[in-house]
Amino acid sequence: MAWRSSMSIVIGPGATQRWTFSWGGADRGVQYFMAHPVFVGETLVLSNQTKASVAAVGGGIFYAATVNNPGLARATFVWEGGGVI
Repeated sequence: MAWRSSMSIVIGPGATQRWTFSWGGADRGVQYFMAHPVFVGETLVLSNQTKASVAAVGGGIFYAATVNNPGLARATFVWEGGGVI
C-alpha cells in the first residue's frame, strides 16, 4: 500500500540525513522509499535503503534510508513509498 508522511522535512545544502522507519516492529515486506521534493527545482538523492531485524528488547523489523541534498539551497521534502507487489 502506498503512503506519504504528513511532516515536511527541511535539509540544508550539501547535507545528508539518515532516517529510520518502523511500523511497530511489524514486517511490511519489501518497502520502497522516496524523498519527494515539495517545491519546483529541488533535487534530492536517495541511497542506502536497508531493512534490518533488531534482536534487542522490543525489537522487530526496521527500515532505513539516506537522503542527500546536492543543491546549493535548502530543500523541503516529505517521505513517500509503498510495498512492492
